[in-house]
Amino acid sequence: QVQDRVLALITEARGYETVGDVERASSAYREALTLDAEATEAKQSLERIDRARTDREFARAMSAGYAALEAARFDAAKTSFEGAS
Repeated sequence: QVQDRVLALITEARGYETVGDVERASSAYREALTLDAEATEAKQSLERIDRARTDREFARAMSAGYAALEAARFDAAKTSFEGAS
């Protein structure tokens, strides 16, 4: 029964990912992992989601840093670049 619930949560999470709701997908994957800590697909999917989130945050900070640099807002640029690391 637990395994059925884990599979249902993973299927639900995939659906959320498909429509771009990564927060709900992450939540469903985490719930699956609380039921089965060895649920490989849930683990790998959470890692992938977290990497993508980190990559987006890095790109956002770098873009903000370059924009601030072009506008000669050097303190803001420094802060953005430091936040990207």
